[in-house]
Amino acid sequence: MYEHFRNEFQCVAEEQRIPTQTIADVLHVLDQIAERYEIQKKETALTPYIEEMPEVLKIYLVCKKIAGLSQTTLDTYARMLSLFFRTVRTPMAKITANDIRVYLYRYQQERGCSNRSLDKYRQYLSSFFSWADDEGYIQGNPMRTILPIKYERKPRKNLTQLELEYLRQACKTPREQAIIETLYSTGCRVSEMAGLKKGDIDWNARSVHLFGKGGKHRTSFLNARAEVTLKTYLATRNDDCEYLFVTERKPYRPLKKEALEKIVRNIADRIPEKIHVTPHILRHTTATLALQNGMPIADISKLLGHEKIDTTMIYAHTCMESVQAGHKKYVI
Repeated sequence: MYEHFRNEFQCVAEEQRIPTQTIADVLHVLDQIAERYEIQKKETALTPYIEEMPEVLKIYLVCKKIAGLSQTTLDTYARMLSLFFRTVRTPMAKITANDIRVYLYRYQQERGCSNRSLDKYRQYLSSFFSWADDEGYIQGNPMRTILPIKYERKPRKNLTQLELEYLRQACKTPREQAIIETLYSTGCRVSEMAGLKKGDIDWNARSVHLFGKGGKHRTSFLNARAEVTLKTYLATRNDDCEYLFVTERKPYRPLKKEALEKIVRNIADRIPEKIHVTPHILRHTTATLALQNGMPIADISKLLGHEKIDTTMIYAHTCMESVQAGHKKYVI
């Protein structure tokens, strides 16, 4: 297990361009220290929370896991719901709506969280108590009368066409160009890109098979620029790694979510105008520019992998340039 940790550390250090001698010195120290310890991989199952939660909560998490929720989402549910039960310390069947309101109020006062974060917590509780009511663990759902918490929805940020061109010009390597163009063309999430393999691309159809949030599969597409930059980048590779984007040095490993985010930040830092860019902002850019260019909202929803078209409608609300153009054309 230590050897795996050592190799992963070296890979990340090289990706961040830490000097070779510095990496060697750190590895030498790690080797000496590791002789006195036994290193194990972090456990990602439900066990870290088992001793802290009621039995019914364990059953709820198992049901959610069977339903296909990701481990990250399960961990969040377990952590937040365990905190609720440790704090309230009231038998579940006797918990009232007022108990929950008081808890949410105190949680916000102590943590200083926003209304948006608090409403997300309310959703965790609502999901759990609705399930408990449906399954017969309680008689009546105490969350039924607790309304959603209102908060200001900030407009989704996206790049303008000009800013996107600046970002393209800031790319220095074929890999950087391929990353930016693939993110923009497919509108994929950075976690989905991290999992992409060479075999996920159908060059004839210019399509990309994505697997991501919620364990769902979907298809997106490559425009001409994305296809050219990807082929150019792959032509520079001399490794046999099956993943689409890999580290620049041996041992070649797939780029993880954090590494891809760092690469995008580094590219953005070269732009004189100091534009804030993340992979998710590129995803917003894909949706917004597609909408401005006339792509139907239903098609954009499928492209982004949204379960509900209401989620995609956020882009329609923020696309004020189209509204202004329509106003000039029709309101005369």
